[in-house]
Amino acid sequence: MIALNRLRLLIASLLVLALVLTWQFGWRTQTENEQFLDAQGRIDWYVEEGVLTRYAPQGTRLSVTDARQITHFENRQVSELEQPYAVGYNADQSVSYTLSAERAYYPDNNSRLDLEGKVELEHNPSTEMAVAMFTPTLTYFPERELAVTADSVEIETSSGHTRAVGMEFYTAERRMELLSQVRGNYVTTESQSN
Repeated sequence: MIALNRLRLLIASLLVLALVLTWQFGWRTQTENEQFLDAQGRIDWYVEEGVLTRYAPQGTRLSVTDARQITHFENRQVSELEQPYAVGYNADQSVSYTLSAERAYYPDNNSRLDLEGKVELEHNPSTEMAVAMFTPTLTYFPERELAVTADSVEIETSSGHTRAVGMEFYTAERRMELLSQVRGNYVTTESQSN
């Protein structure tokens, strides 16, 4: 009888120990997950096939950006866009630029657009003065009409192909500053005489 009581006491103790260990490790796992979420930022809204449109104070459309997914992080005050594609407009609503990437980050204050992964920027895409740029990362400042990268960049125009490391492109002025390791191939234009 004493052996049976000891066995019951041992089983009860093991069950209590198992419950305490489960509670202990379960609590720690939850805390680790919460720390990870706080570091990443809590998601307060999420949209699939979203479209963001910016307007000038006069009501004219400045740009339209669509993305496969848009996730907004509350603590970081930033939206993450998956596969964004943006179209910027001139005052007459003609296309000023197109911009695409694998991912982009757009802060709530609308001050910049940080793009990464196969970034393509085309300025004046439907004109003879079209410029296409390809780079791994790019930051675009819409209010300043400035695109910058510190990475390698390839630039294609109707007159040639240029490669460089680092670029500042002032879109309103159509002025580009290539920062280092500039290499280019240019096509000569043929003059036609009557």
